Amino acid sequence: MRNTSRLSTTALIGSLLISLLSGCATPSLSKNQCLAGDWRSIGFDDGRLGFTDARITKHAEACEELGIVPGVTEYRAGWNEGVRGFCTPGQGMRSGRQGDSYHGLCPPDLEPAFLNGYDAGLHDFCASGRGYEAGRNGGMYRGGICPPGLEFAYRRAYENGLNVQRARARIEAIEHERNSLTRQLGRTKDEKEKRQIIERLDRLHGEQHRATNSLFFLENSLPSPWPY
Repeated sequence: MRNTSRLSTTALIGSLLISLLSGCATPSLSKNQCLAGDWRSIGFDDGRLGFTDARITKHAEACEELGIVPGVTEYRAGWNEGVRGFCTPGQGMRSGRQGDSYHGLCPPDLEPAFLNGYDAGLHDFCASGRGYEAGRNGGMYRGGICPPGLEFAYRRAYENGLNVQRARARIEAIEHERNSLTRQLGRTKDEKEKRQIIERLDRLHGEQHRATNSLFFLENSLPSPWPY
């Protein structure tokens, strides 16, 4: 599906008004950029970076307080030029490898080559090994990006990695509490408090042992996610 590059100017201005009434967002332009009003260059930069031309709605929000309305015609002309620099096979490969979504912004003459690169990059991103690393590092799961044939294996590997990350975090938390209690035990003179700390340390020792065994089991029984 194509984006707003084929909408009429009237429809795009209408979308600007809806966006302005729908709430606040982080400003996309500085005050000086709004005042300069070089909309062709702004459009070119947005296209070159792979933003859809609907980003002009963000610029309208950024410039609203100054009473400045973006130049739609100039912006679109610049965007149409800039997006051609984005829609290359190499950029498609980079976008796929980063797990970026494709919003159908490339013109028809460039889209097939871009998508060839994008699909190749997406297969790298959706490899089981990368899913496992994302989970093990506590990264967010990004569903709906991988092709159906790769999604299941990627998600399973991610969940395996996430379980490993959680087990490691639990062991670190236990170790942190044990160290804190050991220092507290060395400072306290109260016998009752000492007994309570010692009892808690004994329980933590058991918990740490079980958590360590669980981590060992996880790391040695999971299906191998490699190679990438």
